[in-house]
Amino acid sequence: NSFISVYYEDAAYTSGMGLRLQNQTQFGDFGLLVGYDGFLYNTDVDVGSTGYINNAVRGDITWSKGPWFVDVDASYVFGDGEDAVSIGISLQYRF
Repeated sequence: NSFISVYYEDAAYTSGMGLRLQNQTQFGDFGLLVGYDGFLYNTDVDVGSTGYINNAVRGDITWSKGPWFVDVDASYVFGDGEDAVSIGISLQYRF
């Protein structure tokens, strides 16, 4: 499954336009997700600011077998004043 979405966000301190591209596929018990988010926004916190851009590249691999579910995800966020990598691992037993 693939999708593209364009959205507008108007929150307490930020407002702007975003773009999300995502592809998700299933290979038997394994799932794979790859995505990109781009967000062009203004903030009320910085006086005289002209706008910021925030990008995120995401990847996620899942495995499920019966009640067991394992998820490994990674993301890289970059843009104006941002540069971060995150990795997450979760193991669940669902009953």
